[in-house]
Amino acid sequence: MLLAPHFLVGAAIITYAPNLPLGLALAFVSHYALDRMPHWHYFPDADKAGPVHPLKKPLRVSGLKGAVPLLRVAADIAFGVALALAMQPSNRLVVLLAGFFAMLPDGLLFLSWQLPKNRALTWHQSLHGALHITPRNAPAWPLGIPLQLATLAFALALLAR
Repeated sequence: MLLAPHFLVGAAIITYAPNLPLGLALAFVSHYALDRMPHWHYFPDADKAGPVHPLKKPLRVSGLKGAVPLLRVAADIAFGVALALAMQPSNRLVVLLAGFFAMLPDGLLFLSWQLPKNRALTWHQSLHGALHITPRNAPAWPLGIPLQLATLAFALALLAR
């Protein structure tokens, strides 16, 4: 799933949570629940075994071509942050924190690709992969893209209340 829906769902969860620790925990766990839904993401090769994807290789950004994957991720995150802050301007720090926790599993996944010998990150990579729906058993179309848009709309509706 794209990072913006993860961020927005985390932000929506924290606005309804009775306390901060529970809200952050639910935002974190929401990531795995959303990854169980059919969805599209802009790095379909990242699900394949081996270091075939630019983000799975050691991070060395040289030139625009090397920066494109990181720019996609940055734009995706910025979109989610901007929408969440526009919808919840009074709770900025809490919303940012919850959005961060909701995206954290993908950040840990990225770190596991950068630090393949780290046992905790490797364990998380296995867990994330086991919980993540694969493109082979849930193609992005016709369900994945509409479900991701519906998730985005639902999170925005909750934030607007």
